Amino acid sequence: MAGTRALCFRSAAVSARQVAQLQQCRRQPRPSVAAAAAASGGAPADPAEERMRAAAAFAADTFVRDEITIGLGTGQPVNALIEEVASRLSAGKLRAVRAVPASDVAAAEAALHGVPLTTLEEAGGRLDFFFEAADELSNDAEGSLAFMIGCAQQPTQPQLHRARALAAAATTNVVLADATAVVPRLGGSLPVAVEEEAWEDSGELLDDIFLGDAELWRRSTEEGVGPRGGDAPYVSPEGHALIDIRFYEGLKLLGEDADYGSIAREIESVEGVVAHGLMANVAAAAVVATAAGPRLVWRGEQLAAGAGRGGSLGEA
Repeated sequence: MAGTRALCFRSAAVSARQVAQLQQCRRQPRPSVAAAAAASGGAPADPAEERMRAAAAFAADTFVRDEITIGLGTGQPVNALIEEVASRLSAGKLRAVRAVPASDVAAAEAALHGVPLTTLEEAGGRLDFFFEAADELSNDAEGSLAFMIGCAQQPTQPQLHRARALAAAATTNVVLADATAVVPRLGGSLPVAVEEEAWEDSGELLDDIFLGDAELWRRSTEEGVGPRGGDAPYVSPEGHALIDIRFYEGLKLLGEDADYGSIAREIESVEGVVAHGLMANVAAAAVVATAAGPRLVWRGEQLAAGAGRGGSLGEA
């Protein structure tokens, strides 16, 4: 594929067998922040972990109720929510909550803490909520709540098609993010899953769309390899390759800061594209973990304004 290069990673996917093994373990939620501090002789908890847990408790208070089915995405903010839900189920403060994981990693985390798992099919194809963690969350004037997932190269590969299926099945999508993930304009590396057999054709079409705005890299299972993924390019169990669109600045289309929905539609128009990590027009609400406490923002509200502070959330 002309003009393409390859990003590298080490694959450490959680297998179904590992999930089953975790389900056989004793499932006890991790101690609360206060309990952890007491156990360590009163030493202060890690600030990032503390604000993440506070945001998880807030999200559970706001959205999670008895007898619902939720979708669980991948990332530390969702892991904190899993722990919170597990703790409440164990204490009898919640009942009959089931979860559909969007990845093997989410399944393992939920199984470890004892959150009952189900499938989207068993849930009748619908979820009450889908909670996903943002690698980046846009703080734009329109209050789009657009966000990106699957950007990180390690330790596991994103299962983008599963996350998008749960997002489409949810009555309400909620994005969870740390304040450090909030940015004025989304940028960096945007992952796109394509059919592996024709990945070069799909890549060339994507390269044409974003010519001058980004370069394309194929992910590999090795480090330090060439632009096409070396001798062991990543292929998912479903037969998908991952191509990263690495934007030089923020996400752009034809050199302009196009709206995120337009960028997403251009990607989806390419033959062979299975899924991508740009979640535009998806989230109805965001819960952002900041040093000043959790912030709830609804779509249409600018993040900083919705938080009731004049400064950037990323500085909170």
